[in-house]
Amino acid sequence: MEKYKLIHETEKARFYKLSKLSTYSENEKQKKPYQYVLVSDAKGHIREHIERLAFSFEFTEDSVENDLINNKKGSIRVDYMHICGYLTFMIHGGDIDSVYPDEWYLDKITEEV
Repeated sequence: MEKYKLIHETEKARFYKLSKLSTYSENEKQKKPYQYVLVSDAKGHIREHIERLAFSFEFTEDSVENDLINNKKGSIRVDYMHICGYLTFMIHGGDIDSVYPDEWYLDKITEEV
């Protein structure tokens, strides 16, 4: 059984739907179960910043997956307390050694699913 499915992609982010709810988090602040994950690549505005983090997200009231696919603004609510990945220092330009393929983050998140 497929544990996750890509539902949308932008230049710096990929949006996935998990086959089951997950509560995985590398920090203690994320307690709410979630089924949608955003894997995001950081890009600095002034200088390059290499970082990849995963966040949970949910659809806003009256929004569905097609709204995200059609780039409807305000269709999702992202919890910006990351659930997986390594925060890096922008002043150092990030850390390429802490960036992995999306599957690495998703496999960790879905271990318990």
